Amino acid sequence: MSDDIESFIHVFLYMVLRYHVVDIPDLYDFVSSYFESFATVRVVLDDKVWMVRRGGGRKWMNFKAASSANSVKNNPRLQQLLEEIAYGCYTSYATIDEARMGEVYGLPEDPVDENDEQVQHSHPPSDDLDLSTM
Repeated sequence: MSDDIESFIHVFLYMVLRYHVVDIPDLYDFVSSYFESFATVRVVLDDKVWMVRRGGGRKWMNFKAASSANSVKNNPRLQQLLEEIAYGCYTSYATIDEARMGEVYGLPEDPVDENDEQVQHSHPPSDDLDLSTM
């Protein structure tokens, strides 16, 4: 269930970025790095080795911030909702045992620095998505 909530938040943020005026200097780069980047990490569970994809550091950083990193222009109610969502994520993610998560998933100590991840991938947005209109 928590994964479903997290997915909803990512979709909601995408819709805000897609259909509202926001204060992000390079929206195309932000959307590409937030939604398209991932890392492949080696995980050992039950004596089996798995290669696991996980989101990049920007998503992690976003959920660990007490306030929204995105600012919606001319819509204070939506901005307030983004702030409340950010704070809810912050309080939830504050309970994560990052040391244990690092042991299991091989996360870097500083997840914001994506250059330290074992393999970093970035896919260009699909052709049917015109981010220039954002």
